[in-house]
Amino acid sequence: MNRAFALVAVALAGCSPSTPASDFSGTWSLSRGGSTVSCDGGSTVSTAAGSLVVTAGDTSDLQATLPDGCVLTFNIVETQARALPEQSCTLNLPDGSSQRIDVQGATLNLNGNHTSILAEIFATQTSAGGAAINACGLTVMEGGDLQAR
Repeated sequence: MNRAFALVAVALAGCSPSTPASDFSGTWSLSRGGSTVSCDGGSTVSTAAGSLVVTAGDTSDLQATLPDGCVLTFNIVETQARALPEQSCTLNLPDGSSQRIDVQGATLNLNGNHTSILAEIFATQTSAGGAAINACGLTVMEGGDLQAR
């Protein structure tokens, strides 16, 4: 009995601690990186701007609202927040139009002292019916600093 307890204690000691949701929560001012939309006919690049607002989620660990109003949900795995599967949202584009995307994967990563964040999102653009548009992909890699908790 004592031997089994010792084995469990050693196994737990080797586990990485989880980062609490409060470390991710806040308003992050995005100022580094940007997004790229790549299609068969070329690509469009935009610079990071606006704020990423991260709060505790209702049905997940975190909820992140992107500068364009898109809301994604994340669960924390050790020290990284990973998007839940099968999410889609509608992006509000600068020209006043909107575009639906299907998120293929997304992560939120904090620096060591939790004052900077890196958001990475990989998605495909889709039509209203759900079909991929000309094999268009969206890659967002934006970083920013904590503005307020």
